[in-house]
Amino acid sequence: MPEPIRPSLYSCIFGQDLCDAAVEAILARTGEDPLKLSEAILLLPNNRAIQSMTEAFVRRLKPGLLLPRMAALGDLALQETLGPLFDPIDAAGHIPPVIEPMSRLLLLAQLVMKQRSASGSNITPTEALKLARYLVQVLDELEAAQVSFDRFDIIKPDGQDLASHWQNSYTQLLHLVPLYHAELARLGVIDAAARRNMLLENFARRLREDKPQQLIVAIGVSTDAPAIAAVLKQVALLPNSMVILPALDMDMADEEWDKIGPHEPASEEMRPKPAYETHPQYHLKSLLNAMDFSRDEVELLPDRGKISGQAIRHIFCLPDATAQWQALPVEQKKLPNMRLMICEDSAQEALSIAILIRKALEQPQRRIALITPDRELAMRTAAQLKRWNIAVDDSAGRPLIQSPPALFVMALADCYAHDFAPVPLLAALKHPLAHSGEGRTAWLKQVRALDMLLRGPNEGIGLAAIAEKISLEKAKRDGDRGILTPEQCSELQEWWPIVAADLKPLEQARDGNVPAILAAVQDVAGKLSDNAVWRENAGRQLAAFFEDLGRNNLSVIGKPVAEAIPSILTELMADQSVRLPYGGHPRIAIYGLLEARLQRADMLICAGLNEGSWPQLQNPDPWLAPRIRRDLGLAAPERNIGLSAHDLASALGAEEVVLSRAKRDRSGPTVASRFLLRIQSFLGPQLAREVEAAELAAMLDKPSEYSPNYRRPAPKPPAEQRHVSVSITQFDTLKSNPYSFYASKIMGLNALDAVDAEPSHAWRGTMIHRILELWHKDDHSEPAALIQRAEDMLSNTALNPALRAMWQPRISEALRWIAKETQRFKDEQGRTVLAAEAAAQISLAGVKLRGRADRIDKLSDGSLVIADYKTGTAPSGAKVAAGFALQLGLLGLMAERGGIEGVSGTASGFEYWSTSKNKSQFGQVTKPTSADGTKNTILTSEFVDFAERQALQLLDDYINGTAPFTAMLEPAYAYGDHNQLMRLQEWDGREAQMDGDT
Repeated sequence: MPEPIRPSLYSCIFGQDLCDAAVEAILARTGEDPLKLSEAILLLPNNRAIQSMTEAFVRRLKPGLLLPRMAALGDLALQETLGPLFDPIDAAGHIPPVIEPMSRLLLLAQLVMKQRSASGSNITPTEALKLARYLVQVLDELEAAQVSFDRFDIIKPDGQDLASHWQNSYTQLLHLVPLYHAELARLGVIDAAARRNMLLENFARRLREDKPQQLIVAIGVSTDAPAIAAVLKQVALLPNSMVILPALDMDMADEEWDKIGPHEPASEEMRPKPAYETHPQYHLKSLLNAMDFSRDEVELLPDRGKISGQAIRHIFCLPDATAQWQALPVEQKKLPNMRLMICEDSAQEALSIAILIRKALEQPQRRIALITPDRELAMRTAAQLKRWNIAVDDSAGRPLIQSPPALFVMALADCYAHDFAPVPLLAALKHPLAHSGEGRTAWLKQVRALDMLLRGPNEGIGLAAIAEKISLEKAKRDGDRGILTPEQCSELQEWWPIVAADLKPLEQARDGNVPAILAAVQDVAGKLSDNAVWRENAGRQLAAFFEDLGRNNLSVIGKPVAEAIPSILTELMADQSVRLPYGGHPRIAIYGLLEARLQRADMLICAGLNEGSWPQLQNPDPWLAPRIRRDLGLAAPERNIGLSAHDLASALGAEEVVLSRAKRDRSGPTVASRFLLRIQSFLGPQLAREVEAAELAAMLDKPSEYSPNYRRPAPKPPAEQRHVSVSITQFDTLKSNPYSFYASKIMGLNALDAVDAEPSHAWRGTMIHRILELWHKDDHSEPAALIQRAEDMLSNTALNPALRAMWQPRISEALRWIAKETQRFKDEQGRTVLAAEAAAQISLAGVKLRGRADRIDKLSDGSLVIADYKTGTAPSGAKVAAGFALQLGLLGLMAERGGIEGVSGTASGFEYWSTSKNKSQFGQVTKPTSADGTKNTILTSEFVDFAERQALQLLDDYINGTAPFTAMLEPAYAYGDHNQLMRLQEWDGREAQMDGDT
């Protein structure tokens, strides 16, 4: 009876460098014969592992060696890599070509849309693409697990223990899979996963039948896919080959090993007990089961590490076993090679990690690796290292959609989707790729002028609306009312038509299909950037992406609404990534979790140890319920938690390890990773802390001087700076908050409206004033013409639909009330409108006084009524008596002294026309003065003189005098946009305390 063959299965302990250990094992088999080494075949999990093994051989051997042939088991080029050695690998039959990923995604999206349409439910192209991407993952999992459709079809969901939406999803999937396979057969192609299975099956068959004599070593492969497990099994059974598993726990108690699972059902009627798929050893046990081997048949490679795996094993034990932690001796609860760093936020974490790396580089030949699944943290750290001119490569790459060329294209897609709304338009025009050549400075000058013009609510849509806004700005003759100078307007009016011509293809593609729209986006991107968008690594990747789209029929996803184009592009680009060109520091590496497997360094920094990052959030599966996945034999979504745990457990055995997390990130407070909580609970006070790096990070950007005891500002500028013109609306600021007047008029520091801001009451007031001005100038204040003018202006198709829908009823009602009151006063009092939106100007105490009269009516006796339109609450008489809200009185003064063209007479009345709606009616007329001076009000006959005295006093104190412009003299009446500039929160309410300190 022949002796049983013992498989060549090996593993290494936690923390042992798997690549270095594998090199030693391989050299022990090949000896010093370089030709024998070159004939060996290494099977690795991915292409990154091939590079790591190459580096390990270089470190171990002299230069000039002939490396073994290396192949990634998951690579579709496996046939080309190993085929010549096996004559060829697909000799048993022709393997069909693979369907392109983009073609596959669009095919599935088309099938999803057709199915939903047939069932009477609507679905957008974006939703179809998203569902198709998840369907790709499901199909790949099914193919990798070799679940045939026959097996797939016999599992019928039971309505009693499965929600209705899961039943619907599964029913749809049962319908989609045959249609998809039929389409693949019609096209003569197969899935990439199916081709990979065929290659691996043929490879396993060749190994079994030919029993090659070369040394074949499988290193670091841990997936339990049946096709890969079959290859590994045959390699392990070859006489001159070996399989090396990553960090299999050989010392775990058999009882705990059995508890991990998977478990057999107690009876045919009962379901099996759930397995602990979150355990870091589960996937390795599942692989051994798939290979038909047991853990007892695995041997440990010679240990060259310095860290014992006892503590690591206890940290990641099963939940029931944590009760044994208290009974462990202290010497078993130590990891002297590890320390923990906790930062306040993710920005400090990135800087602290950069400091650790910079410090470690001081030691010659020392290799440092940052491992994190948080790509934002990786990019921040790489950016921080540039402080010291240290360039580092992120091996995980960057999503294409986050690259500058893709962001430029997405901004143009947003321009198309939102009719050239200010935010996406300015984002595209300001992008570094827009006119990045010699004319960049002149280009930005015009873009910044356009930025100033487009601030506030977006009143118009389309390219023509922007041209009209520029023309209106240039037509303003009063420089104080204009946003731009006349020179800026002229330059912008010459520049914009050239830009609009470049953007025109986007507007012309408004009613096109997806291919036409994307073609227009590409055309405009090339024109605006002089084709710089297609250059360098990310640009070439983006160009290849669009070429891939061009080879496919994008019309299959239908004709979407314009607003959906950016989301469609996002979905199509979701799986695209950019691998940055190599050339970074040779001793620093940044890895994602997948890239970090089989990688080692002298110092490992495991960063981003927060829930949702490490372990990452589980990807939802909208097609298969967890119970159905279990019945089909697919991995549970939480299997990735176990893989993340194994990655961390393997890293903890490095020579020096720093664990890092931040208490906050951009989304708010974070929760520490479950793995980190286990480490802290197990080690307790034995866990060392890294505090120096965080302290240095806090000091690095700390200002050299800081005085927290800031006092109330009271600047005293010289006389030549004080002598400025004053608007009649600024006397309130000058009286209540002189500092705000100083900041605005003398320093020229004024708050800017947000781009594409929400419409406010101030905007409504501006719109009403604009209509009333045209009504007076062009319609001679005829009440009937006012309503028609409002309807004509607000019905303009170029006006933003949101503004028209929100404000047209309110503005129309306000103007109807104004027309009605105007007609009533004319009929009852013979009162006529003399001037509207009239500019006013006089000299008072040697100071230019400016203003604008909303409306001046003339009574039958020749006297004047000064009126001001208010969209909110009108000032009270008590406020006017206190010396505020002097605008109407000062306008009366200007009218009496000839400061308003075409207006003369005595001001005998003052009114506020408030267009706000009160409880009883829409709009009301109130008076800030009274004929008898009752109720703490000023006499109407004395209001002009009172306003003049108040204005003269303020002008003598601040404009012609030397009074300091003190902040917040009258807080009850103060308003303005300069609280931050005056550092209000640093001194308000603390002055008495600071005086006591001094």
